[in-house]
Amino acid sequence: MLRIVAYDICDPRRLKRVAKCCESYGVRIEKSVFESHLGNERFGEFWKALCDIANLEEDSLIAVPVCATCESGIKTAGSSSAQKRRKCLSCNQMKLNGLMSISRLKSV
Repeated sequence: MLRIVAYDICDPRRLKRVAKCCESYGVRIEKSVFESHLGNERFGEFWKALCDIANLEEDSLIAVPVCATCESGIKTAGSSSAQKRRKCLSCNQMKLNGLMSISRLKSV
């Protein structure tokens, strides 16, 4: 399932650690916003790792699940997001704006 994960981290060292953790589980779509395609168990590992790094009295984390129907309606624009190819970490398929790439569709 696609999840959008965002954070606001007060301490620069924690911020760097949270960003590295997010990069291990997903793809950056904005400075402190990531998308991840993970099953529930793997997402639980990710979320625990984030909560272990963050100081939950000072920092904030949010994860928003996006169902397949809503994912198909995601729109992006601008140089940082419009043409990014994103690799789905759970199924190893290339993604382009939430859709499988043309080369993957031809092989289906």
